[in-house]
Amino acid sequence: LSLLVIDDLHIFQEVEKDELRLALEGALRLLESLRVLLTSRCALGGGWDSLEHSKIVSEHIATLPREDAAELFQRRCARQLYKEDFEAPPCNGTPRQPLNVSSAHELLLQSQLLKILDGVPGRIVSAAALVDGNLSSLLNHPALQPGNASTG
Repeated sequence: LSLLVIDDLHIFQEVEKDELRLALEGALRLLESLRVLLTSRCALGGGWDSLEHSKIVSEHIATLPREDAAELFQRRCARQLYKEDFEAPPCNGTPRQPLNVSSAHELLLQSQLLKILDGVPGRIVSAAALVDGNLSSLLNHPALQPGNASTG
């Protein structure tokens, strides 16, 4: 048994989807034990209800509740969260103030960043991976920048 995963199919252009569809149909014809998992943030439509003579199962996966989204984000951050991640730092150069887990969680629940990530686990994990020593504040997170593709 072999599994082929193709993630974020919604970002493919129609021409690319058509080429992918043909390639998958050929692979499924040749490899009886091949299983394909396609992910998309929206319904695929356009003939994706069948591939060759293969069974297609469409499954909607709900987004995470806000509490769970905040917890996942916090667990996946590469550094501790600070008060300055949620508000502008004071101008007097005082050291950063680390937050305990509970306080960070409460501030995350109210944050614009968590709102933009919209409970989508993949977005949350990707965004949290960027929270490391190089990111000075969550206020500067790339997902909050205008026109960022990962937010839409």
